[in-house]
Amino acid sequence: MKTFDKLPVSATVLTFNEEENIRLCLESVSWADEITIIDSGSTDKTLDICKQYTDKIYHKKWAGFVEQKNFATSKTSNDWIFNIDADERVNAELKSSIFKVFQNEDLNASASPAGGYAAYMINFRCWYLGRWIYHCGWYPDYKPRLFNKSRAEWKGEDPHAMVVPRGKTKKIKGDILHYVYKDISAQINTIQNYSDTSLMNFLKKGKKFRLVNIIFHPWIKFFETYIYKKGFLDGFAGFVISVNSSFYVLCKWAKLWESTKIEKGMV
Repeated sequence: MKTFDKLPVSATVLTFNEEENIRLCLESVSWADEITIIDSGSTDKTLDICKQYTDKIYHKKWAGFVEQKNFATSKTSNDWIFNIDADERVNAELKSSIFKVFQNEDLNASASPAGGYAAYMINFRCWYLGRWIYHCGWYPDYKPRLFNKSRAEWKGEDPHAMVVPRGKTKKIKGDILHYVYKDISAQINTIQNYSDTSLMNFLKKGKKFRLVNIIFHPWIKFFETYIYKKGFLDGFAGFVISVNSSFYVLCKWAKLWESTKIEKGMV
């Protein structure tokens, strides 16, 4: 069995004015032998903090999650990538699981497209409004964040980027701890940004506004999050999450309606 002080993994992180989060994030991936930062114009102390952990810092104007994360992968030197966001942390159990993967030499087998794993699925646990969220569709939430870059790539539609592996995946124990929103205002700001991005995607695809979408879809989303996915078990935080999830759906369809009216000169 092999032993490691540092793992042959490149941790990739996107940053933009993350001075409050970035140190704890980077500390949690200090087991990786390479940390690659892609910054999109920070004006606070983010980069000063990053320089204490790595000299692989690149600057790229924001071009969307998918493009930024693929760019980050392209700047790495290891075959294996661990992607983490600035407001996330690796917990002790997950760190131990990742070390076991290397010590058991699972990764040696998966280095070849002929066999092994293309990616490892990691669970996310979110902290919001003073508690860990275990329902609302937020948990469990497995995503392939440790992957072989020759057998996976970032795809999806902004703001929802995802790693798409070309091969087998395997779940490992432990969580990425996601300190998702500082407060309710931060969640609403994210809804504003994400609904703007969704509108741009709607317009690119030529999607037409339908009254049924704005009338029924927000209610369906609330029922899905609060009842079907048991958000009520997360107390008041679960209620806020469910209402805001519904509000996001309302916003993106309302903005499409507004855009249609503006185009016709009716607003």
